[in-house]
Amino acid sequence: MLPAKEHLKGAVSPPRLLLQSHPFPQPGSQRASGQIPAPGEQTRERRGWRAAGQSPGIAKGSRGWGLAPSAVCLRGRGCHRSNPPLSIFSLSLPISQPLPHAVPIAGGLRPGMSIYVQGMVPHHTKRFRVNFSCGPEKGADIALHFNPRFDSGDKIVLNSFQRGKWAKEEHKHDMPFHKGQHFEMVFNITPEGYRITVNGAPCYEFRHRIPPEQVQVVDVDGDLELQSLNVIGGGMMGGGVTSLVLCLPSFCINFKMGYSKDIALHINPRLNERSVVRNSLLNGNWGSEERELPHNPFQPGQYFELSIRCGNGRFKVFANGQPLFDYNHRFREFQKIDTLEINGDVVLSYVQF
Repeated sequence: MLPAKEHLKGAVSPPRLLLQSHPFPQPGSQRASGQIPAPGEQTRERRGWRAAGQSPGIAKGSRGWGLAPSAVCLRGRGCHRSNPPLSIFSLSLPISQPLPHAVPIAGGLRPGMSIYVQGMVPHHTKRFRVNFSCGPEKGADIALHFNPRFDSGDKIVLNSFQRGKWAKEEHKHDMPFHKGQHFEMVFNITPEGYRITVNGAPCYEFRHRIPPEQVQVVDVDGDLELQSLNVIGGGMMGGGVTSLVLCLPSFCINFKMGYSKDIALHINPRLNERSVVRNSLLNGNWGSEERELPHNPFQPGQYFELSIRCGNGRFKVFANGQPLFDYNHRFREFQKIDTLEINGDVVLSYVQF
């Protein structure tokens, strides 16, 4: 989702904050004033939501933490909602997960769900693995064993484990992982199997040998610096709201300075106009709009992945792994950007810095 096809001067390849949200979140319990929310926890603020978590894409300036040349990644889908919530995210610092690291899957996997893995492959790595296990206990069946191996010919091994025995291995020799580099990987669950995407490019497919509904745990282990392991809801997401979507009138993404009303970058997909408007609000005045695009990735009811890179000269935006547009900085002190605001008819699966 963050293809490194072009190196931006001053850009970094950071780990990022990952926020998973329900389609239409309801106010939850709040901690006492002054307490730090747990990773991934949402706290109610104003009429929207502020993410609690950590991110490295920041630089400390005279007014506090702001956006350094870095990247932001969003995943979501369009929705129809009369009074959509305002989502507000503050930028903060990085987390590396200790290994092995496991995430439980309540109710099992089902088509439409995804597993998101983000990390960095160390220079000394030999192999790492991702297991889709049917239980937390040792010896449980494994619906999918995904195992990149650098110590035996740079290959990917895919397999399953059932009734105490490994099944037939599938070998893939096109290695998408590189030592010393960050990666983002998504396992999409389909009725037929697992579709695996690495850095925005489809790489592998693995047919179901064990029903995905039996998967109870996804865990990662091996020679890997893991930054994120998250479950993205599918056909029926949290709160019992279905993913059926009828239209996506409009939503907007704003990069702001929290102490002012200025908007350094305003991204506004408008389905009815078949356009994506970009602009800046500086000193109370909107500038000239930019609308030209090679393609429009925003469609009603369709999931999208949006990656926004901040370089010293411009923002560079990718959609679904493909370049979408560049936006030259109009607000030159972009290091002072400290708030990401998302508003309108969209369901967020995660926001990541």
